[in-house]
Amino acid sequence: MVAESGERKSTVDAIFRRDLQELEARWMAEHDGAQHQNAAQVIAWNEQVKGLKAEIRRAAVRRPESIQELQRQLERVLAGRPVKPAQPRLFYDDISPRALLEGMQQWPAGECFLQKGLGI
Repeated sequence: MVAESGERKSTVDAIFRRDLQELEARWMAEHDGAQHQNAAQVIAWNEQVKGLKAEIRRAAVRRPESIQELQRQLERVLAGRPVKPAQPRLFYDDISPRALLEGMQQWPAGECFLQKGLGI
C-alpha cells in the first residue's frame, strides 16, 4: 500500500493483519510442538546411526560377510533422517535483508512491511 503520511495506512494494515496474526500465532504454537517432536526424532535417529556404525566396526573384525547387510540397514536409516519443520511466518516487520532472506528460505510466503525511513 502506498499513500501519503496521515492517510490511515497503519489503521488499514492493522485491520487487514488482525486475523492473519492470530493464524500465525496458532501456527507458531503448533510449530513449537513439532520442534520438540523433531528434536526427539533426531536424537533417536542419531542413536540408530551410532549403533549401526558400531555394529559395522565389530563386523569388520568378526563377521566381514555381514557388512553388506549392515550397510543396507545404515543406508535405510540415513535416508529416513528427520527433517526440521519449517517455521511458519506471514509477517516480517523491522527485519534486516539477511534475516528476511533466511526466513523466506524456510517459509517462502509472507508480507514485508517497508517504511519510508528504510530508504526503499
